[in-house]
Amino acid sequence: MSKFVESLWWIGSRVGKPPGWELLVRMFASPEKFAGVSELCMVRDGLIFSTRPAVLVGWHVALFGTYEPELLDIFRAVLPIGGVAIDVGANTGWLR
Repeated sequence: MSKFVESLWWIGSRVGKPPGWELLVRMFASPEKFAGVSELCMVRDGLIFSTRPAVLVGWHVALFGTYEPELLDIFRAVLPIGGVAIDVGANTGWLR
């Protein structure tokens, strides 16, 4: 992965997706460019996220730091500190 793409990754994980950011990122680091990257295990906000950046959902997590932030809000609202939840879905999900 190029240093430029790593920089986009770093910025996106901190600023999320302000207007126009996704379009800019797609120009330089589209999901297709991650075809050779295997599954990643990433930590965001104290959570573990297992994802594949070549898949659109995984790409969003890798480049913007989150996907379905409303699920994160639900987890935080219903889980006690140290509680565990696993989002079992068809593709990728949160582990807490």
